[in-house]
Amino acid sequence: MTHRKPLSLADARAVAPFVLALASALLGLSCGHGKGAQSPFAKPQHAGALHWYPLDAGMQWVYMVGDSVLDQRMMSISRVVSTDGGAAVLRTGPKSVTFRVVADGILREPAGGYLLKTPPRLGEQWPAAEGANVEVVKLDAHVEVEAGAFDGCAVTRERFPDGETVERTFCPEVGPVIIEAKGMNEQGALDVTTATLRSFGQPETLSPGPSERMR
Repeated sequence: MTHRKPLSLADARAVAPFVLALASALLGLSCGHGKGAQSPFAKPQHAGALHWYPLDAGMQWVYMVGDSVLDQRMMSISRVVSTDGGAAVLRTGPKSVTFRVVADGILREPAGGYLLKTPPRLGEQWPAAEGANVEVVKLDAHVEVEAGAFDGCAVTRERFPDGETVERTFCPEVGPVIIEAKGMNEQGALDVTTATLRSFGQPETLSPGPSERMR
């Protein structure tokens, strides 16, 4: 898969360049929110774009990342390491990406373009970096992952000129719950990389977890 594979879940096109990078920085932690957690959709704690991606200082998301070619799963942790005047720096392994929260969504910096426009509207599209186009393809989705069951989620699909796509499922008061990147690898075969949320929360809710790599 190309370097644009996601792992930045932050720059979720970065969940792909992050896949291997992520693996190298695994921390082996799990968070207090876990299996059985329910979507806080009915109890909003944030206004505007932060309702869809709560980029509070210290927040972190633990993902299990799987690759269809490598046939293995790796743990990845994305953490908000700083916030300043509407800008949040999200670090995943050795990679960092900056998001700016504005009135109608979340912008990527310095690449430009929206990661997400809010409130999400079915069928709405907008231009992104590198000639990509993003579209809201589903609303009110129900998803179940290791972190719990979540309702009222919105799914976006980012399509690049080379045909690669990145789908992100944003759930209220949680953030990206599933990120899936699809593209052709160097051998001409379809490569699918998927990151699913295992846990999320503030540092004080964290406790030692299982091994860093899982089959």
